[in-house]
Amino acid sequence: MTVHLLDTVSFSNVCNLKWNELYEKAQNGSLRLMRPPLDSELQRRHDIDSEVELLDWMDSTGIIDSNQDFISTICNGINNGEIDFEVGCDGIYNLIELCSAGYWEIWEARSYLYFEKILGIKVVNIEELYDQEIWRDLIEKVTEISPEEFSEIVVMDWMRRREELGETLDEKQDPRILPTMASHSKLTLTLHHLLTIFKKNPNFELILGRDHLKKSKWGHGDWNLGKILKKNENFK
Repeated sequence: MTVHLLDTVSFSNVCNLKWNELYEKAQNGSLRLMRPPLDSELQRRHDIDSEVELLDWMDSTGIIDSNQDFISTICNGINNGEIDFEVGCDGIYNLIELCSAGYWEIWEARSYLYFEKILGIKVVNIEELYDQEIWRDLIEKVTEISPEEFSEIVVMDWMRRREELGETLDEKQDPRILPTMASHSKLTLTLHHLLTIFKKNPNFELILGRDHLKKSKWGHGDWNLGKILKKNENFK
């Protein structure tokens, strides 16, 4: 599970660049100047890695010359049969990653811990954790308590689950206990930070997805990547 903290102002500015202009800026290293500052609590790709990923994708489309903006060029490429819809969404994702202040990531198998107790729910299907309503509730519930309280809720629930499974909580018997506890503590504090920053700043959006999920399925509402393409005036 990955959640990007997207700076929508940065994203809009980059999307408004003409295709050729964007390619040149990525090539000469000046595109990184349009990235939002990295949030020190989060992580993200290095500038050069994001630039290379974007350039590789642009090269793979076979589009050599376009005087239109990035998204319009993608839409025209789809309309003309040069690229398919999912390839176009891959390009949008490259800009999402580039224009984010950072991301929060967790193993999907652990993610239940960060939702069930705080929301008072029982997750039956992992797909539920990607639902927009679940995230709306999570934002409200998490941000109304302190980071330390949220961390304690998650860690205590993790300990309870271990006991119910008959697993030890004695670090002398299992040396992984303390590192795992520290990991849960850090991840909860970071998630609390991300959700708090998002709630306070109207220019931020959360773009949620998972490995192997089609990029057209990432994001919610108007910030779903597929919808970003479809609402462009050049999309047919």
